[in-house]
Amino acid sequence: MGQIAIGKYAPFIIAAAILLVFGNTLFHQFTYDDRATILESRFIESPRNIPRIFTQDYFRQTPEKSFRPIVTLAYIFDHTLWGKRPVGYHLSNLILHIFAALLFYLFLEQFLKTPESRLFATLFFALHPVVCEAVNSVSNREDLLAGVFVLASLLIVYPKDRRPSAAAIAVGAAFSLLAYLSKESAAPLILIIVLMPYIRHKNGAEKANQPRPAFIAAQLGAVVIFIALRFFMMVPETKMITKVLGGSNLAATAHGGFLFLKTWRVMLVPHPLNADYVFWHIKGAITIQSLTGIIFMLIYCAFLFILWKKGKMNAAFALLWILAFFLPVSNLIPLTNPFAERYFYLPLMGLAIIVGRLFESLKFRRWAWVLILALAWLSNQRNLVWSNDDTLWAATLKTEPRSVRALNGLGLFHLSRQNLIQSRKAFQTALEYDPDDYEVRNNFAVALILSDMPLQAEAELKKAIILKPDYGKAHYNLARLYKGMGKADEAQRHLEAAIKSGYPASFGAQ
Repeated sequence: MGQIAIGKYAPFIIAAAILLVFGNTLFHQFTYDDRATILESRFIESPRNIPRIFTQDYFRQTPEKSFRPIVTLAYIFDHTLWGKRPVGYHLSNLILHIFAALLFYLFLEQFLKTPESRLFATLFFALHPVVCEAVNSVSNREDLLAGVFVLASLLIVYPKDRRPSAAAIAVGAAFSLLAYLSKESAAPLILIIVLMPYIRHKNGAEKANQPRPAFIAAQLGAVVIFIALRFFMMVPETKMITKVLGGSNLAATAHGGFLFLKTWRVMLVPHPLNADYVFWHIKGAITIQSLTGIIFMLIYCAFLFILWKKGKMNAAFALLWILAFFLPVSNLIPLTNPFAERYFYLPLMGLAIIVGRLFESLKFRRWAWVLILALAWLSNQRNLVWSNDDTLWAATLKTEPRSVRALNGLGLFHLSRQNLIQSRKAFQTALEYDPDDYEVRNNFAVALILSDMPLQAEAELKKAIILKPDYGKAHYNLARLYKGMGKADEAQRHLEAAIKSGYPASFGAQ
């Protein structure tokens, strides 16, 4: 097939390939955090709640820990169409991934010469196994949305071979804001937008592409609006109790380079993959891992600078892209989940640019397509792991036996099937690894209630409330337990506490 034909049919090939590889996700159930985000959320059930997204009710009546209104709007839209049927939500994820891949193909025109190399790089990104988490998990849709809006903004503000119009500048800034409001990890977009003309041209930005004052002002305006909303107007009322990597904020930050090295390892060798990476063995800031990571980061930055000095602009830009979009998840600001495959969605695009350039340098390109076929097969098989909570968490525990998240998820799965013995066992094991996890204690209490063990359940719920005094779900479950035990005053007190916390199930309860 000639280059003209490839360019003509590339969008259809990309869409068809994604549907072929990820089409099996349409038959999956809700998994991961989808129970809290979708099944137990009353907030997404009515479009009338849309104005409340910009009030503190957003944090009180949704499971969100950060202000991500675009994601919540997407859930409301899906619920309006599909109710609680998972097929519709998975279809939305699939469509978003196709959009992101098509936009990425267009974006690659600025880096790769031929339609074939752009198609190869796009399929490398779109079919890579590390995107499976973002595509399969409805509750992690924010990475897909951020990817779509980041690419849309770049395509508009940097149209090929011409300067953006005033309208394009405004629309580009709007897309940038949508990216930021989808997920904070899109924040480096402003850095990419400002530096892109300079990093790609050794002697400075070409005159046709030099950022104008109005251009910079519009993009900075989007950033200011995001910061105002995220850090001043829409701040969670309570600080979440979390465990950070290494046991302290300093330790988590010190291991940023190690996580960057691990990111590269997983992108280059996507096996084994995991829904929950546990770093229980890392204690303190000064470890072999942190020192190795610091050395790797220094070498990486030096190599990036050398590439730029030698005029290897595309390679330098790709490395900058990977580093920039890694920084928000580098644990400079410690995260509850220090490492997750969904974090790779944007950085992987930078690696795809490098892969596309390498593909262009090959004399015999036909055999390179074996790599795409291998990635497609691995992703299709990885999707099967995400079929339901049983398959997901069982697979996770094979590689991470100490994963509290996996044990809790498996316990909830057995609880939904009324397998109470297996459920209690999973929750108990999770609490052995992390006695301070209030959510697991609440879930364990529910299993105890259903097992007709009210006194043990009462003790677990009280412990959960001690760990998190405003934990509405535990107050609500304790209220129901006390009501069944005939303790009306205690039940009323905890019901009021649940209502005060904003726990949705409390409203209307008697």
